[in-house]
Amino acid sequence: MALDSNGKQYPDKLIFQAVHYYVSYQLSYLEIDEIVKERG
Repeated sequence: MALDSNGKQYPDKLIFQAVHYYVSYQLSYLEIDEIVKERG
């Protein structure tokens, strides 16, 4: 399955990293948001 990132608001790397955290560690969106903000 290919992901289409046309018209995106965030860099691909950030999107894939957030999806990885969500799937791998079963984190909530709020927890992922905090991690992403800490990492910059």
